[in-house]
Amino acid sequence: NRAYVKNNGFWGIVDKSGKYIVKNRWKNILYETFSGTDHLWVQSPSTDKWQCLQVSTDQICINDEFDGAGAFDSSGRALVMKDKLIGAIDTEGNTILPIRFNSTKIANAALNFIDQIKQKSMSEFDAYRFNIYNNDERHKHHLHQTIADNMWDF
Repeated sequence: NRAYVKNNGFWGIVDKSGKYIVKNRWKNILYETFSGTDHLWVQSPSTDKWQCLQVSTDQICINDEFDGAGAFDSSGRALVMKDKLIGAIDTEGNTILPIRFNSTKIANAALNFIDQIKQKSMSEFDAYRFNIYNNDERHKHHLHQTIADNMWDF
């Protein structure tokens, strides 16, 4: 229903009639992974950062920029990267997973985990624990629910 077009070094999107629905002003556009999504990632030519664009309005819809981003899934969630750490947001810009994960493998496992327990998001603390539990290199110590009284330093 639409095509990605590069003109004068910048990307945009046209509809079937050739009319621009997203003006060609982006350094890059991340292709959608399923048809019909109204949200895409575009790369700013001035900052090289990725921003979320709402196609129907041709406007940036989330006031944050990322070093990297993955396409939105059918649930409206996407992995995002800042400072080499990964998290997830939805199309409204809500944090689904805090940007604390060391790999996309662990971040995807965390998304699957919150789906299994029927939660919409994961707290910073749970993300930290999940990252440790599911990272083979760091999985050398067992975490407990509480810290023993003799372990506090005050």
